[in-house]
Amino acid sequence: MTMSDVAKVREEIAALIALELGFGDPGQSAAAVQPASVAPHQAPAQSFFTSAQPRSDGHKAYLDIIGDGCVLRADSLINANPTDSLPTNVRKLRAQLVEENALVPQDGCLRLTKDLAFTSLSPASALVKGRSSTGHGDWVRTTDRKRLGEVLLEP
Repeated sequence: MTMSDVAKVREEIAALIALELGFGDPGQSAAAVQPASVAPHQAPAQSFFTSAQPRSDGHKAYLDIIGDGCVLRADSLINANPTDSLPTNVRKLRAQLVEENALVPQDGCLRLTKDLAFTSLSPASALVKGRSSTGHGDWVRTTDRKRLGEVLLEP
């Protein structure tokens, strides 16, 4: 099986999980419900980080923006205490990841044990923060520490 075949299978599985978890609910954009088409060997265009815990420099999550999607990287730390504002679809995804042991306890957070592809920043950011989030103010580019919102406005 080639790397391309593996990527296609991952995409198909992610699409099935997204539909099973209700990511096709009315009001959700199509961008949030389809898996990102990201090949595992494709180099990231831009990398970002954020903190899973408020005012913490040690509990980081990492996100690569690749093509039209983004990948939340394995070993990212996820806030262990979601708030009521966490969207229902992300809450369901989180529960599924815990059940699959893809989120495991570590340092007062949950550690992601595999890369997760998204086509929208919002669910990726909400998963990490444990609350509703667009991600524009939360993620910081690793190379120059610019906020994602600023980066998206660049020509």
